[in-house]
Amino acid sequence: MPKRKLSEQQVSEILTARLYEKPRPSCATLSRRFQVTQDTIFRICARTAWQHVPLPEPSAVDAEQSSAGDTGTSDAQKV
Repeated sequence: MPKRKLSEQQVSEILTARLYEKPRPSCATLSRRFQVTQDTIFRICARTAWQHVPLPEPSAVDAEQSSAGDTGTSDAQKV
């Protein structure tokens, strides 16, 4: 059995889920999704494990949603 079950891509997905998914998934939910222990998920999110994996940026969808509200306000001010 290999010592490392997660890839860097999966760790990035875990961090993305904890930072940007609404509602935020619990460590238990992510541990079931990725088939690792809750402690592994907690250590990834606390950045005590896999620190070399960079924190993900918000997705383009999140950026569009936040700017859509600003655009409506800006357009109303322009009129």
